[in-house]
Amino acid sequence: MSDSEKTRVESRLKTLCKAGIVYNNQGIYELMRGDRKDIHRLIEQYKANPDNRPVNILDQFLSLTPLKSDESYLEAKDYNSTYNEDKRLCAVFATPSMLNAKYTANGEDVSYFTWLESQRKEKGYGKNGYEGTALYVFCENDQDIEQAKKAIVENDQQRVVIAIPRTPIPVFDPIFTLKALEYIQKAPEAENFGPYENIQVSESRKTANGLLADAKVAYFSNQRVEWFGLGGANIPVNDTIHSVINHCA
Repeated sequence: MSDSEKTRVESRLKTLCKAGIVYNNQGIYELMRGDRKDIHRLIEQYKANPDNRPVNILDQFLSLTPLKSDESYLEAKDYNSTYNEDKRLCAVFATPSMLNAKYTANGEDVSYFTWLESQRKEKGYGKNGYEGTALYVFCENDQDIEQAKKAIVENDQQRVVIAIPRTPIPVFDPIFTLKALEYIQKAPEAENFGPYENIQVSESRKTANGLLADAKVAYFSNQRVEWFGLGGANIPVNDTIHSVINHCA
């Protein structure tokens, strides 16, 4: 077969794929089954039911994209090695509503910021200790950002620094997609899924997980968040975390 003939065949196969007559199964083109299931349509059907909407989005986000060891504690490694220090901040995620809630520390009702500081003091300064808390506020929309910025004015703890996204970092939809895929794969009809359906499931899951991974990267990027300290005062930062950690000294 000549190169020109190969090009025509490939073009024709792509046209047949778009028309839903065949599909590309890892380089092998196969005819579509007449009883095939459209996974994307099943996902949308699942999402259309209000009862299926996921709750506790922050908990699910952290469960699906758990913090790695170098994300759980923020360290200025270059600074520490230069000055022979071991400063680090404990990373904590919270929703805007959590910032306004009351917590208990030493038998008293205290603000969330005071509670965070009490947790730090309980750890002490040993192997498990840390110099301050880096509080990342989980913001799905503009209203969350506005609520967060109002709440941080009440921060009366020098060792609590707060990161708020400059723009929303939404994760609801990819979490909803993963929840839908879990439901679909547990349904009896999933036993009859063929390569076509399984490819759609795999691609949909990969896309959703990728969006969640990108969201976590965004929270830890100083280009995507603003830092605030005592009384909600802005902390100017560059590409490094040094100035934020020094703020807690």
